[in-house]
Amino acid sequence: MPLRYAIALLLFGPSVACAQNLTAAECDEILSAYNIVPDGCAGSGAVRASDGPTQRQKENNVFFAQGGSRLDPKAREQIVLLGKLLESPAMARSCLRLEGHSDTSGSSQVNRDIARKRAETVNAALARQLANPGRILEVTSRGEETPLANLSNESPWQRRVTLWARNCPLSS
Repeated sequence: MPLRYAIALLLFGPSVACAQNLTAAECDEILSAYNIVPDGCAGSGAVRASDGPTQRQKENNVFFAQGGSRLDPKAREQIVLLGKLLESPAMARSCLRLEGHSDTSGSSQVNRDIARKRAETVNAALARQLANPGRILEVTSRGEETPLANLSNESPWQRRVTLWARNCPLSS
């Protein structure tokens, strides 16, 4: 039975395996965004990802402005980088679930709706980055039901799409 892992932690642990097709610039982008050094990336003495919740929250989520479902420039860059990572040999057999979330600033139904729109926005943007967009198996909304730990329910960090990945066989 395959286990689901947060995207940044799937197959990575403290480092990403099989980064054969990543350029030095892409290795630097992954290091900068996720504080993870892919195997095969030339000499980096970087500190590995910590167990602190803030780093994991950044790794596993795409964040949004209040009430919005539009990607800001930073989120668009993150999705391009995620696309490159997902196309790497280490992630080539991964399938995804995109889970939309919200803060508690609106009604439960409004929050569920905006969270769904956020997940659909990430789905559309990420699908353009993948050779096989069918790897995105599920797009769902959790609304305000599952806030990130150690943050207030109104925190901007609650307005997000969480990316989950698991290893799955892909048909040819």
